[in-house]
Amino acid sequence: MRSSRERQRRTIELFHDYISAVDSIIMLRAFRRPNEVPASYQLLEIPTAIFDSILDAPAEAFAADGPTVNCSFLENKIAARVSLDRSDAKVTVKQIALSACVVHAEWDLRSSAG
Repeated sequence: MRSSRERQRRTIELFHDYISAVDSIIMLRAFRRPNEVPASYQLLEIPTAIFDSILDAPAEAFAADGPTVNCSFLENKIAARVSLDRSDAKVTVKQIALSACVVHAEWDLRSSAG
């Protein structure tokens, strides 16, 4: 979208539809040292409500050619950042605050003898 108003309108429409269809994102995170098999894991739930604030973001938040819109959630002033890439119509969600998520499980596979 070339204009900030159209970018804002289409982004709000996209996230409204997404939030209406999905209530959370489940992510399995694996932690490892370079070139090793993962040794610990974390099962994480990212609530889609984290994106609710994008629906109320001001037009100025969409003014840049490739804007990044901050999303607030609960006590997190910036719970996630949504970047819009106009060149290929890509949406990237980044810097999701762990404090805005629910950690359902963590486990460590490292041997205690180790």
